[in-house]
Parts: sequence; structure tokens; C-alpha cells
Amino acid sequence: MSEQFRVKIIQADGNETYFWTLPGKNVHQILEMAGLDAGGSCSGQGTCGKCKVRIEGQVNQMDSSERQYLMPEEIRNGMRLACYCTVREEVGIYLDTIEPGY
Repeated sequence: MSEQFRVKIIQADGNETYFWTLPGKNVHQILEMAGLDAGGSCSGQGTCGKCKVRIEGQVNQMDSSERQYLMPEEIRNGMRLACYCTVREEVGIYLDTIEPGY
């Protein structure tokens, strides 16, 4: 059985929220569990490239499928697609434009 770890979500207004999750969840799933809309129009299927978030911490390596949706500057700044990015331990998820889900 895997142990849970803490995820810090930092919204554009500076508000910080903490959640607990299991390793292997992707950021899109974590944001949905937190009541936040990850953005995009494909519901986390990895086809629209619009669920961009900045990540700090241990996550999976970026593959060529994800890379095609991000500009080189976004990659240098730690941007990832929420639906492609799988967390492995404590991370910080920085949201610039994501709105609360209703």
C-alpha cells in the first residue's frame, strides 16, 4: 500500500491550499479532487494542450506528446500539462489562470 503525500496548490491570488494524494495521480485528477477546474476542453484526455500549470517537485519526465503543446520558454519555466504530469512525491502546483470548479 502506497503512502499518501501532501500537495500544495498555489492559486494566482497567492492563496495556498494543501491536499493529500497517492503517488501516481496526475495533476488534472488532483485539481479535480480539490474542486478546481484544470482547464482545457478535452476533460484530461491529453488532446487539447490547454491545462498548463507550473510544477515544482518530483514528477514524471516530459514525453514528446506533452512537449508538442508547450513552448520552449514554458518548458524552461517549469510548465507542464496537468493531464500528462504524474506526481511522485510532495509537489507545488502553481495556477495562473485556473478558476474554481462548480
